[in-house]
Amino acid sequence: MLLRSGYNAGQLPFCDGCGLPAYQRRYGAGRVTTQNTDQDTQHDIEIENAARDRHQLRTLAVAVTAISVVLFAVAVVIMYAVPLNRIWFLNFPLGFYLLAQGLILFAVFVTFWYVRVQERIDLTRSMNEEIT
Repeated sequence: MLLRSGYNAGQLPFCDGCGLPAYQRRYGAGRVTTQNTDQDTQHDIEIENAARDRHQLRTLAVAVTAISVVLFAVAVVIMYAVPLNRIWFLNFPLGFYLLAQGLILFAVFVTFWYVRVQERIDLTRSMNEEIT
């Protein structure tokens, strides 16, 4: 049977001078099938989901740690407010001063720590991503 292009049904058209069939020259010698492409895509999606999940878990752990530390500090200062009030600091009872000023400064410090750690987590994630 002769095809329109002038080749028999069992023959493939070869490229001039390169020795490869025309479809391999056009698409590359290592052309993958649709099934392999779908499997590769599914594998890439699973890898991306795993990386995203690790990133989210790390972010959640840092956020919970920061909030827990601040709440624990508030609880400790409240529990020990009466004994701390026996000590004076800048003409104020220490328990009062810590509740009024000290915990706010501590919360700001923890916030800056959280931002620094979160930026490291984000930087690690961006370095591990492939540029497509």
